[in-house]
Amino acid sequence: MKKPFRATLISPEDEELAKAMACDPDLLLPRAQSKLEVTGNPCYAWVAVDICVKANEPFPDWLTAYLAQCAHRMASDKAKAAGDLRKILPWVLGFPSERGPGNPLNFVDRIKHKRAFAFEFATQIEAGHEPAAARLNACNAIFEGKYANVDDRTLQRWLLAVFNLRKAPSTAEEWRKIIRKYFEPLGRAIDDFEQRTKSRDTLS
Repeated sequence: MKKPFRATLISPEDEELAKAMACDPDLLLPRAQSKLEVTGNPCYAWVAVDICVKANEPFPDWLTAYLAQCAHRMASDKAKAAGDLRKILPWVLGFPSERGPGNPLNFVDRIKHKRAFAFEFATQIEAGHEPAAARLNACNAIFEGKYANVDDRTLQRWLLAVFNLRKAPSTAEEWRKIIRKYFEPLGRAIDDFEQRTKSRDTLS
């Protein structure tokens, strides 16, 4: 069940930066590529198509390669011989033959509350809280009402998924190392985005 959550309050300046970054294809496309490679969910390729079309950007090589594979499968004898288009389309688009529960097209709804929780957990760890307290505080900060009663085992499982871990660190210090490594590319991306924004403002 999708769990409603509220975002942690940020400054107006941070909010404007976040909105601008949310529309920047230079930041969004590498993330879509990474998610496609890690999850194997071709929905991320179509997210990238949407990003490129809206930004009037050319398709990156990896996305062109994916679309070429789709075209090849679409024109194949297997596709032409299929009696039911609904059964052959998942194969044409690159969906795995065996999937887990749920609709893979709902991937955004399924992961955004986990990411919001993980980000708040990282904030709590950086503030000096121990992992168990950080998980509880993050849950209470993000989820509302009856949805705040998420069991700790589920919270730990979400963290493993978001941070791509097999086993959870036992100490706050170990978590800090993982969190900083995880968010380091984001920090570089923010710096790069701000530099490019300043350069565009200077030229204009």
